[in-house]
Amino acid sequence: TEGLTHWFADGRRWWAHVDQPIAPTTSGRTELDGALLSMIRPKGDGAGFMALAGRASRIRVLGSSSIEAALVGDGVLDAFVDAGSRTHRLVDLAAAAVIVERAGGVVLDVHGTPIAFTTEVDTRWSGVVAATPELGWAIVDEVRSALVEEGTHVVDKPAIDNHRLSSRQPPTGGA
Repeated sequence: TEGLTHWFADGRRWWAHVDQPIAPTTSGRTELDGALLSMIRPKGDGAGFMALAGRASRIRVLGSSSIEAALVGDGVLDAFVDAGSRTHRLVDLAAAAVIVERAGGVVLDVHGTPIAFTTEVDTRWSGVVAATPELGWAIVDEVRSALVEEGTHVVDKPAIDNHRLSSRQPPTGGA
């Protein structure tokens, strides 16, 4: 399995293969406070978006999910987040699941839906692409808390193995 993202605007390419280690290139950030985040424009009242925005140092509203995820793998962004809306399809996150993990990061879903490399086009994810598992889990917990607080139905927190998109383990004491 390999992942490739190409930015046509400037010709940059990000590539990784699951069996070939690469030097970690993510920012390495483990804390949500002060992070540089890219997020999808909030849907509804945006409780998850606002909760994260209140803790981050800078917010960027995305242009392309695949490029934003690759920029996490490159260390330009600390995380890319869909704050709970289940907007992403497999084509949006497949390359990130390989590239970002090989670069030291993690790809998670706020609602616990595991990534499935399938031809099914209707499955959607609320992608969290983060520089480290610690940061990824902090984002998932913050968004889930905000959604619950606003009264949005959130499925019971799933078992860890079903909560992750990538194969990287959550931090000790994680979600």
